[in-house]
Amino acid sequence: MPEEYMEGLVTLSSAPPGSIVRVVRVDVRGRGPYRRLLELGVYPGATLRVVSNSLGPVIVEKNGARLAIGRRHASRILVEVLGYWAK
Repeated sequence: MPEEYMEGLVTLSSAPPGSIVRVVRVDVRGRGPYRRLLELGVYPGATLRVVSNSLGPVIVEKNGARLAIGRRHASRILVEVLGYWAK
């Protein structure tokens, strides 16, 4: 993706907790991990809510299900922050 289009994008591993994000790009290496993320619903265009992003895996929620994504993979997923979830 050209750099001028990456403005305003962050990696999933740096998205703040409580943020609502849209997946823009998944650059995970290897067919297995990439396929697994697709099966879990983490693909370009998908909307996720970041539940926790401290030490360990990044916890996201999609359609009421919580998913744990390892930091290495989360650092290779580009997202656009759409807003923040308020309970």
